[in-house]
Amino acid sequence: MVGHRKRVSPKRKSVVTNQKEVITAEIPANQEELFIRRILQQPRKSHIRGLEIQDVLYNSAPELRELAFKSGYNVGSEAYRISKNCGIAPLEHMLENAGFGKVIYHSFESMSTFTAYAPRPNAHNMGMNIHVFETGLISGYLSAHLGRNIAAAETSCVFNGASHCMFVAKAHAFADPDAYRYLTLEEILSALSYSLSRAQKHQGDTYYYAVSLQPLLNEPVHSEATKFLYMLGKLLALQKIQDQKRSILNISDFLKIENAKVSSSKKGLRVSLAYSHASSSGRIVDLTTSFLSGFIKGTYGRNVQVTRSLSSRGVYNVRLELMV
Repeated sequence: MVGHRKRVSPKRKSVVTNQKEVITAEIPANQEELFIRRILQQPRKSHIRGLEIQDVLYNSAPELRELAFKSGYNVGSEAYRISKNCGIAPLEHMLENAGFGKVIYHSFESMSTFTAYAPRPNAHNMGMNIHVFETGLISGYLSAHLGRNIAAAETSCVFNGASHCMFVAKAHAFADPDAYRYLTLEEILSALSYSLSRAQKHQGDTYYYAVSLQPLLNEPVHSEATKFLYMLGKLLALQKIQDQKRSILNISDFLKIENAKVSSSKKGLRVSLAYSHASSSGRIVDLTTSFLSGFIKGTYGRNVQVTRSLSSRGVYNVRLELMV
């Protein structure tokens, strides 16, 4: 017979943000809460944000823009709950860890602004403001902070020809010029080709990356996104790419896969992938390997076998090989 255990209150950890202390519970209620806490606990990262795969997908259909905004809104509300009584600093912290460089907040009588002064230079002009998840994030955080509905909109974006990204928030709703605009397949392929040709080893916060992918991980969106990424990979392989193996590594960096190696095998090619703890979700693995599998299929004209395993450290290791 098992005896009764004395209830022990969970330990708590202090997080210092801009000289204000946030008390956060050590045991989160769910994975999303855990990741938000990790983002807020991480040191500020003022790196440069390039195009990310969720930016492409969220802007491929008006319905996905709405889904991404609502998801970002919920994350913003939860982030405020976790970091209550710390004002705007935690929101700036999250945006900087999202890769927007140094974020400056200004408050005016009728509105407030968040300006990112160090985004990706010479970004590919996609003809629209693409950071819809972050727009929702700002709206949700400020609404929770002020206790009334606050609407945010991205009014300048480096992927729309501007020199910086700016988000404006106010109490009245904006008319979103991109609400029913979406990227065509040709525009997506052009943007991906441009970004992959300039790929760098990812520096962003992998927990933020995992949180921002959440709208794509539930059905029926997940299955459709997986098929779409496979098709994008195949079409991307037709863009007259010279160094296929280097392109596979660039795609892996673009997808924020922790480590990737390309080697020869008896079947002709082997790609070995190691994921981080944050991205070690079966459905994130589905999305990323679909994109890579499509690219390899389009390049070599053969189907790809994907084998995955979960290590004792709780991270996914994946092998992609050409099928005979």
